[in-house]
Amino acid sequence: MTQKNHPKTGEDFFISSRERYTLSNRWIVRSDPNFHTHYSAFNIDGGDKYKISGAIFIILKLLENNCLTIEQVCNYLREKGIELQAAEIINLLKKDLGTSDILTKSENVLSPLVKRHQTFIKSDVPVASTPYEAEVHFTNACNLKCRHCVYDAGQKISNQLEADSWFKIFDQFESLETFRVIISGGEPLVYPGAKSIIRYLTSKRIRIELLTNGTLIDESLAVILSSPNFSTTVSLDGADSETNDLLRGQGCFDRVIKGLKFLSKAGACFHIATTVHKRNIHQLKDLVEIAIRLGAKSINFILLDPLGRAKHQNDLLLGPSEISNISHTTKRLASAYGDSIYVGYLDPSIPEYKDLDTTKGNSKIFCTAGTTRIAIRSDGIVFPCVYSFHDNKFAMGSTKSQNIEDIWISESWKLFRGSIELQNLNECKSCSLSKTCTLKICRLRAYYNEGDFFGKPPGCQKALMQH
Repeated sequence: MTQKNHPKTGEDFFISSRERYTLSNRWIVRSDPNFHTHYSAFNIDGGDKYKISGAIFIILKLLENNCLTIEQVCNYLREKGIELQAAEIINLLKKDLGTSDILTKSENVLSPLVKRHQTFIKSDVPVASTPYEAEVHFTNACNLKCRHCVYDAGQKISNQLEADSWFKIFDQFESLETFRVIISGGEPLVYPGAKSIIRYLTSKRIRIELLTNGTLIDESLAVILSSPNFSTTVSLDGADSETNDLLRGQGCFDRVIKGLKFLSKAGACFHIATTVHKRNIHQLKDLVEIAIRLGAKSINFILLDPLGRAKHQNDLLLGPSEISNISHTTKRLASAYGDSIYVGYLDPSIPEYKDLDTTKGNSKIFCTAGTTRIAIRSDGIVFPCVYSFHDNKFAMGSTKSQNIEDIWISESWKLFRGSIELQNLNECKSCSLSKTCTLKICRLRAYYNEGDFFGKPPGCQKALMQH
């Protein structure tokens, strides 16, 4: 999630002092008193999160359930002892957001979300009052048997939720003002109720990001996925069938390209994700050019993550020099093609903690799992993140018997909310890189890799240097 503290542009910013406005249904505005960003606004179409002032938060929340002129807003604030002129309010909105599309001219108020009781979560580390983000798996089943699958997906687990249960879960996310929900798996599109759920989500005030292998996207689904609050990421791991199908199976390349063309024709927002390994590093430029021709918003090169099935694919695993070359190559491609497409690069062993600036210099060991993020397995069990799906001892609760808010505010998250310190980690505590390394923060990756929650994280830089 991109956080913006300053506006992109204010050139077309215009709010009339005479028109009546309400909050646009393309935005979510929320407060988090025990998080380092106390007030924020999120655009469900663009996926951008903005840090806003307390004054703007009050104004936007007022306009969430009322249609008012800016002068009427001034009168309301004056009754509360806050003296602001119309011009000052407009300037504050411009300063914090740089766009006036957060407000919409209307005589009808925005359909209110189900009001939640905000609970202050007492914790030793910053915790959002409700999850900012969630990842859900409709199913662990998959129509492919990819050699590099991190989660070793294939067979659905017992007690998989029915579609009606997922409708209720997404209703809860909307009322909890959750910004973003990632749908992955397994392959989510093999789930029997996937299309009906996706259609339902087009009307929800949540940003939805679908991660799919792309082989099951047809013309009608592509049209649904063109909803402005949707973003679809499709896996493409080679510039030709021989290279792509090496990982994913015979005939996969042609089906993926067909699905991508359907998305392009429908005008959907879609991205391409490429897992980079020893056998496709020569095709990075070709893949960028394919992504441009198809109309992708971005192509993101992701290093093969040596977890799950990939851990055993010695012919695919990358060495330090190859990783360094890939990093340099993607930078060159980003520079050369930046006017046409965004070219990204990700080492999955190095987590991106966009919302956790406070981890720097902090002896507490914590990450997004349980502080801003949750994951829900296909049987409805809630976990801190998908890396713990294989072990029920990290289960935080069940959506079958509890609502998400009660699970979020429970004491079961203590392990992920500041009870661990650097000194508790077996090897990291004495490592010379411990002050700058972010790998130590992700405890569940370490546990998933070697079964030791307090052990060495996968991708350990010191171990790589010793080799």
